[in-house]
Amino acid sequence: MSSSRSTIRGSDVLVKSEELDVGYCKEHGRSNEAFCEECRVVICPTCIMFGSHKGHSVQSPNLASRFIRDKIDKTTKSGKLNPEYTDRFLADIRDAKHKAMTLEETVIQKIDEDFRKLKTALKKRREELKESVFDHFETEIEKIAEQERKWEEKESLSKMLLENSSNPDDEALVKNSLTVLNAIDSLNEDVEFKTVKLITSIDLSFNSAAQGVSLGFSQLIHGLEEIGKFGDNKQLQFRA
Repeated sequence: MSSSRSTIRGSDVLVKSEELDVGYCKEHGRSNEAFCEECRVVICPTCIMFGSHKGHSVQSPNLASRFIRDKIDKTTKSGKLNPEYTDRFLADIRDAKHKAMTLEETVIQKIDEDFRKLKTALKKRREELKESVFDHFETEIEKIAEQERKWEEKESLSKMLLENSSNPDDEALVKNSLTVLNAIDSLNEDVEFKTVKLITSIDLSFNSAAQGVSLGFSQLIHGLEEIGKFGDNKQLQFRA
């Protein structure tokens, strides 16, 4: 019996002393025979002597396995392998993630809302500027139209005078003397140069209270509500 027990113990020792088979090195084509403590990988003799692990602290795979298991045991005893440990941190992380995503959505919605306000303010101001331009041109064009009507009347008077000049009836001419003479006076009026001022552009420059001063959103909206004024203009002359 003692011999049998001794044999069992001996085989135990043999198993424990056998080196672990930890694969081969793809770079050098040799069996991995050591564990690099610094890089935490198994390596072959060529890696140790000539490769990138030269000078690093190494140990046998058997010792490495015990070292790793000791690390696992310590981590287990610390409770860090319990699901509750990671769950606690994951709960905080996921809560932070949810808050960040919610805030992101809120900020994006605020951007849409603010730009809608900017768009509304710009659209309103655009219509106001167009109305101002319409009023300006309507006034200036009416000045031209007034002269057009005046000279259309002169045109009619000149035709009437031509008809009277070709009519040999002196009695009729005298009877229409007031009309005829007034027509002559009208045609003999001095010709003048008339001028109208026409805008050629709109100045959309944005003037803040001072250069380099940041404007708040409400100030920006107020500025957009008043942006735009008549820019360059030209004088148009015509004889009338």
